[in-house]
Amino acid sequence: MRFYLRLIKRLILYPGQCIKMILLIMRINNLLEKKSISVIFYDRFAMHNSFTAPVLEEFIRLKGRAIYFVADKNHPALTKSPDYCEVYLVSRRYELLYRYLKVPFLVTPASAYDYDAHNELTKVAHIYHSMASMHFIYGDTAFDSYDIFFATGPHHTREFEQLSELRGWKNKVSFQAGYPKVDNIAQQYKQTEKNSFEKKVRVAFAPSWGKTNILDSHGYIIIKDLLEKNFKVVLRPHKHSFDFDREVINRIITDLKCDALFLDQSINFDNIYACDLMISDWSGIAYEFAFATSKPVVSVEVVGGQKIQSKDNVHIETKAMEDVCRYDIGIVASPEQVSAAAVELLNQESKARINSITSTRKKYLYNFGNSAHVIALQLIKLSGRKVIHAKPS
Repeated sequence: MRFYLRLIKRLILYPGQCIKMILLIMRINNLLEKKSISVIFYDRFAMHNSFTAPVLEEFIRLKGRAIYFVADKNHPALTKSPDYCEVYLVSRRYELLYRYLKVPFLVTPASAYDYDAHNELTKVAHIYHSMASMHFIYGDTAFDSYDIFFATGPHHTREFEQLSELRGWKNKVSFQAGYPKVDNIAQQYKQTEKNSFEKKVRVAFAPSWGKTNILDSHGYIIIKDLLEKNFKVVLRPHKHSFDFDREVINRIITDLKCDALFLDQSINFDNIYACDLMISDWSGIAYEFAFATSKPVVSVEVVGGQKIQSKDNVHIETKAMEDVCRYDIGIVASPEQVSAAAVELLNQESKARINSITSTRKKYLYNFGNSAHVIALQLIKLSGRKVIHAKPS
């Protein structure tokens, strides 16, 4: 009943757009049947491309058949459309209408997929867009809509099992997959070198977003101190920070404007992964940076504590990955100690530091360097297609 009430409301408010979307879905369903396409990959935001693209490309290489839905007009697949599948720009507003899709599998890195969009014909698979734990930074219902989970590491496997019991999930499955984004970054990082003429140490300042984040509480002071100590700072706010912390960002860029400060708003992450270390709070990007580059992170203690959006899920008997791992990839420091912690990390013996981060990565990631192939191969098997025994490129 709820689905139909929501659908009627959409039709009343946006009749033209709804009809257009319904016609597109009808056309897509004909295409799915005609070409025996078994999977739709769906990106809600442009940034999701870094999670989806490696798996989609590998899936096609293994002779799978898919199409690509993107709900962001700035998505890179719209400007440089892949030649191995068709790409469709859809509106997130009409995610509800995916209920009418007749496709065996829909794969997405988006969290909180619309529960009412679920139908009996389609299994919804989730590629995590963060290594962070499932039971802290996400709301209680964030994962209820998914049937299949591709766990980044053992912590996700444990959390899936405990949340299944807590939330009463039935007929859901989790596979040991890995994290394609980190694999890609690590591969690209190996192929690049720091400019030998770069004398200043480059620091990536990449906070999370929400009520408790260091950009809002201490961003100005921390960046000012780093610049005064001759660091070069790449400021990389979270996508949602431009909605909630725009005033702070503008103040930093205006008041502290200099050649050593750069605001990174690009879709890719090349600028921050070229940095020598990262400063973050509870953001999952800290682990991506450390595991892909073997470089250290200063994790800043935030006023108000850890970012928690769950009310019930936090009660499962497992510590959040980000509550433990942050101590293994660098130093946890107060806002006043950030620059000193950065200097301390840079002065550490590099081989020991790299070995420590590599050891931590092994504990938290499945199939490092091969996760896209593992996920794509599992999708091939699930879709009932013949497995092509080809080594990943």
